[in-house]
Amino acid sequence: MANKTFHTKTRAVVMCLLSFVLSIMLFVLSLCVVLTATLFNPHFILNNIDKTEYYSYKCEEITEDLIDLGYASGLNEEFFDGLIDTEMISIDTGNYIQDYYSGESLHIDLTNFKETFNTALDEYIKENNITEVDEQNRNYLVNNAAAIYRYSLDLPFFGRLSSYFQFAKKGLPIAVIVLSLLSAGICVVFFISNTRKHLAVKYICHATSGAFFALVLIPVLILFSDILNKINFSAQSLYHLFLQCGNSLCTAFFIGSALLLIVSIVLFIQYKILHKKQINKTIKLHPD
Repeated sequence: MANKTFHTKTRAVVMCLLSFVLSIMLFVLSLCVVLTATLFNPHFILNNIDKTEYYSYKCEEITEDLIDLGYASGLNEEFFDGLIDTEMISIDTGNYIQDYYSGESLHIDLTNFKETFNTALDEYIKENNITEVDEQNRNYLVNNAAAIYRYSLDLPFFGRLSSYFQFAKKGLPIAVIVLSLLSAGICVVFFISNTRKHLAVKYICHATSGAFFALVLIPVLILFSDILNKINFSAQSLYHLFLQCGNSLCTAFFIGSALLLIVSIVLFIQYKILHKKQINKTIKLHPD
């Protein structure tokens, strides 16, 4: 009798440990899925850009920098009115982000910008009847303007984190597959090791509940710490983009947490049903 009690307690401890391990696996699996669908998905950033006035802010910021450059060359502010538009910035930004996510070298095609700038210069020279133009100075002006445009479209830390980003991007799908198989394997062990199926469901329910609390804690801490609003960017375009992406990421974590919570509730209800059936079965077998 003592050996049977010891064996039962040992098995219960092992099952609890497996439930804890499954909880960690489900948490990491959910984290990987959320990151794959958000930060490691180019459409995530592009969609969030569309939800902000990023292109309008960026257009104003670039124009202001070009005006400062133009003062040194004798160009007035009117020259830069409408020189660049949101469509140009949208196309170049989209290509830049797609190249980054595909693992290609970060490159912003300046051909369109230079052509637009040179065309505007030709019209300016013609309208002001300027007969002598120093080509060296002109090339210097165009190249510096292109450098401002390229620098403005660069997203912070993209270049520095490129190698790490690509490594994580390639590893996430593998991690999802491995964690899914391991989690499924532990669930099978629960059902094989417990003749009373309601116990297996209970251990899995505990695991999903633990994963839910761990995952929901991430957006809760982010929102309550107000860390998104405390990070400063000199450019309004980047600030609003960062804030929008941060809020969207928190929303994705909440959605992932909600799915885990729903699964946990369903498993809890199933546990209660199976437990009740087990009790009724026991009563029928041992009516006294």
